[in-house]
Amino acid sequence: MALVTTAEVCDANPQLIVSGELRALQPNFQIYGRRQVFCGPIVTLKVFEDNVLVREFLEEKGNGRVLVVDGGASMRCAILGGNPVVQAQNNGWAGILVNGCVRDVDEINGCDIGVRALASHPMKANKKGIGEKHVPITVAGTRICDGEWLYADTDGILISRTELSVALHLVIPCSLPNTLPFSSCVNSLCLLDDSPPAEKEYRNKSVTRNGIFMMAWTFLT
Repeated sequence: MALVTTAEVCDANPQLIVSGELRALQPNFQIYGRRQVFCGPIVTLKVFEDNVLVREFLEEKGNGRVLVVDGGASMRCAILGGNPVVQAQNNGWAGILVNGCVRDVDEINGCDIGVRALASHPMKANKKGIGEKHVPITVAGTRICDGEWLYADTDGILISRTELSVALHLVIPCSLPNTLPFSSCVNSLCLLDDSPPAEKEYRNKSVTRNGIFMMAWTFLT
């Protein structure tokens, strides 16, 4: 069950884009890791050619968060390698975005986690432990604050000031019983839909209600 594309989210929420509550990063990032679609609350970190704090964060429980590292867009060394990414996967991080370089690409691509970075580089970073945690950063033309939300897929990366609401409009064909358990749908989420069954239709695609965030869905059999 996949999230609706970032492109569809943008199309459905022009008011959030105009207000600045929803922003798209410049398309500077390469896709790594097995999880091409991911989202979660942001933890910010600012470093420069030093990966000690990156490793420290990823040793913590991620709880579905996304670590966003402003590495100053340095192309002189990698500030994220395979071992920390394996730790991040095991600790429940949803993803990592690096405004800088990674290495151990084959190992990273074997991990069930989303990773975005500018490029790969074979040289390792310094280990002085210098950096700033939980501070506002500017990455790919966008100011990002700790606690905001990141949504990423193969179309790009969105930053939202708040978590986007999951709003689903279920449509049921006449051949299906009106007693279909709505809570059995949608990526382990419990769906609450107050529309009368007679007013529902069936579509094998994602849609929105009230122009808010969308998810793809299907009925479980």
